[in-house]
Amino acid sequence: MHEQKAAVQRKLARMEGAKAHQAEIEAVKAAAENLNDKSLAYYYIRALDKLGKGKSTKLVFPMELTRLADSISNKNMSDDDLEKLLKKYAPIVKKLANK
Repeated sequence: MHEQKAAVQRKLARMEGAKAHQAEIEAVKAAAENLNDKSLAYYYIRALDKLGKGKSTKLVFPMELTRLADSISNKNMSDDDLEKLLKKYAPIVKKLANK
């Protein structure tokens, strides 16, 4: 009888945990519906920051830096265009390098 009561209590606890998890998912979904591109970019950068603090051996670069690297590697780019790109992205690169 004691084991049956314990099993029922474990089942109820799992059901309550599942309901709480469902409510959490619904809250995140509702909040995500109001995010714009700038907000998403902010959370993307925060996620990259957290990843960078881990013990991983791989580096993940934000999309903007990936575009910068692609542009720099473009052999048809003029020196003036390259200088403009570097000036545009210098604050971002400096900020990431200081972390």
